[in-house]
Amino acid sequence: MLEPVQNPNSKWMVDPPPILRWLMSKVMGRVASTGHINKNRRQFEAQRVAQKQPHTVEYFHQLDDPYSHLMAQVLAQFAERYDVEVVPRLIRATGGKHQPEAKKLAAWARRDAA
Repeated sequence: MLEPVQNPNSKWMVDPPPILRWLMSKVMGRVASTGHINKNRRQFEAQRVAQKQPHTVEYFHQLDDPYSHLMAQVLAQFAERYDVEVVPRLIRATGGKHQPEAKKLAAWARRDAA
């Protein structure tokens, strides 16, 4: 892969020494392991139960988004079916690099909602 002319990262971060690569691999492998993830889930679930908190789903609703409109129609059924508390959050479209083709997305959303 070609590196940019003005790479802001130091050389040892772009191409770390073998021992650092090995160590990072071991640490990330452990953090991402199924056993570690399940252990964290059990701990958080025990904490939730101890605090007598319900299962919670945060729902992000964008007022001008047809997909959000579709979801809003079934939100109560979803909450009842899965016995969860839904916490709605209003958001606005941000665009940018995470939504590269906003016009196409809007057209597809209108088509799907029809």
